[in-house]
Amino acid sequence: YIDARNCHDEVSLQNKVFNEIASVLRFDAIRQQGPHQFAEKAAQIAALLGMFRVLVILDHADGVGVEDADDFWTWASNIPYPSLLLIVTKDRCYKFATAVPVGGFGPSDAQAFLEHHAGAHQGKLDEEDAAAILRLSGGAADGILLLLGQHAHGRRLAAVEPGTLPQQAIPID
Repeated sequence: YIDARNCHDEVSLQNKVFNEIASVLRFDAIRQQGPHQFAEKAAQIAALLGMFRVLVILDHADGVGVEDADDFWTWASNIPYPSLLLIVTKDRCYKFATAVPVGGFGPSDAQAFLEHHAGAHQGKLDEEDAAAILRLSGGAADGILLLLGQHAHGRRLAAVEPGTLPQQAIPID
């Protein structure tokens, strides 16, 4: 996991990524190379990623766009097998990006998650309330926890039914 929140240019981004990967794989000699040795570090890290199966999660990659770090993003789009790079960003500016919808748990996993977190409130949570929590949350973990908290404090279970939000804004007179 690499937090790229404070990386605002190509040099800081590539050093953060390369140094974190080298550190995790315990290749400290790579970390000690200078920040402007992109080609050497890139080749060494690519070789390591080709030898070891590594999932690199680059979070908060919003600060550095393709135009600002073309060499790095070209390198990132060619991560060798068996490794994988997952880029988490709010932007859709990367020419090799694929949006992945993030949904809730499937029905059985959502039920298990609810049962696990219901804990002390389980005696107070009947089947109808449990079904309402699962339906209203759409299986999303945060939604389940929020609605479980509402129920535990005696509040009426309320949420917008999944799929009922209007597709266009409704004008208010």
